Formats: sequence, C-alpha cells, structure tokens
Amino acid sequence: MKILKRILRLSFYTLLIVLAAAIGALVVLTKTERGRENLAGIISNMASSGDSKVTVSGIDGIWSGALTVDHVVLEDREGAWLVARKVAVDWSPLALLSKNFSADRIAAERIELARLPVASTEPAKSGSGGLPVSLDIRAIDLPQIALGLSFGIFLMTTFFREVPKDLIDAARLDGCTDLQLLKNVMIPIGLPAINALAVIEFMWTWNSFFFPLVIATKQELMPLSVSIIDFMGRFTFNYELVATTCVINHAPTRYRPAMRITFRRFNSASSGMLPPVASSRVYPSGDGH
Repeated sequence: MKILKRILRLSFYTLLIVLAAAIGALVVLTKTERGRENLAGIISNMASSGDSKVTVSGIDGIWSGALTVDHVVLEDREGAWLVARKVAVDWSPLALLSKNFSADRIAAERIELARLPVASTEPAKSGSGGLPVSLDIRAIDLPQIALGLSFGIFLMTTFFREVPKDLIDAARLDGCTDLQLLKNVMIPIGLPAINALAVIEFMWTWNSFFFPLVIATKQELMPLSVSIIDFMGRFTFNYELVATTCVINHAPTRYRPAMRITFRRFNSASSGMLPPVASSRVYPSGDGH
C-alpha cells in the first residue's frame, strides 16, 4: 500500500512539474521578444514543405485575442510570390481547447501578389494535408492588394537598364551624390515610363470587374464597372441605363486626346534632355578628361 501511495505521489509531482514546464514554455514563447521569434520560426517550419516555404515574422498579442503578425511570406521554388503585411486576427484562444480556430475577423493592411505560385513537384502524401483544428472565420478584410506590382517592377527595370552608362558616369564625375543622380538624371529620363505605368495601372484599376465583385460587400463600395450588373436581370435588361453606364465608365480610359497630350508633354520634357549637373561643365582640351 505504501508503494502504491509513493507511486501516486511521484506521478502527481511529475505531472505538476510537466504542467509547470509547459506553462513556463508558453509564457517564454509568447511574452518575451526572443520567445516570439522562436515561436514564429516553429510555425514557419511546421507550415513549410519541400517545395514551398512559409515565413512568419513579428507575432504579438497572442493571448489578448487581437493577434498581429508583421508579415507573412509565401515562397516556392522560384522565390517569394505573395507577401501579406500587417496581418491582424481577432480570435478566441480558448476555442483551441475544443480543436476549433474561431476568428471574428482576419485583416491584412497590404497584400503583394508578384505572380502565380509554381506547382509542387512533390507527390501528395496519403492522409496528410488536413488541419488538426476546424476553421471558423466570419470575416476577411483585405483593403489593398497590389496585383500590378510585378508588372511595374518589370517595366521600370527594363526601362532604366537602357539608360546609357556614360551619362551616369558623367554625373558621377561632376560630383553627383546618389540622391542628386536620382533627382537630376534618372527621374527626368524616366518620366515617359513613369507616365506610361501610371496610365496602365489606372486603366487596369478602373476597368477591374471580377475582384471588386467578389470583395465588395456593400453597394456604395462597388465601382462603376460592377454597378452595371444592377441593370441586368434574369428576364429584364435596361438597355438605356446599361448603355449610359458603359459610356461613362469608358470615358476616362477612351479619351485619346487627353492621353496623347499627356504623353507628348512628358516625352518632350524628357527626350534629349541632359541633367544640368551632367552637362554644365565644359572641359578644356588636354586636361586629362
């Protein structure tokens, strides 16, 4: 009988030690900066696989119910393809005890989509891919999604690679700093590309239909391109209002004279133009330059 009591006592003490260690580990992982960094690394490793990688950084407010994450990066074999910044989750930590992830709202300040992800080459494992908890998400708030970021980077990079290196070297010889080189050389030369990118991005955003149709939940938040469907029914079609809305919707992107004048203005301002700092000095012959 005494041996049984001793075994029960040792088991009880062991259980208390394990419970205290678990609570201490949770406190360290969630309440200290170093612990939150380690927790982010653990989550990133658990969410990553051979062909895909997930990087989570800047976790805070875990037990308060207002979880925040600085950024989440999704990568495949070719690099990062999606970045979510300033992610906020209004959730219930106690719901995890019942194997349920319950969130009232998941929001992201900005989502940058560079391209579509590359398909994984690893075969799917049987019995894997399921989550250990059930998901209950009531609202998703994504105010800004930068879909055209990759095109803008490609366009501007391609343009500035064609800038003559001699022009940059001449500005350097005249004592240009990096800021002066950007302000007096690169930006004036790049005005046509910047103007073209602005017009293209405006046209893409103005003519967007599917994305605002899915995201916008209120009538007053829908753009004009989506509002056209309000005049179309299953058995009725208001031709007058649809035609009027289409004309108004296409007016900003179809007014050619305005675009032509804008392009002519920027092109004439930048074509053949040398920055003053790179063209103002005249070197005498035989001075070594």
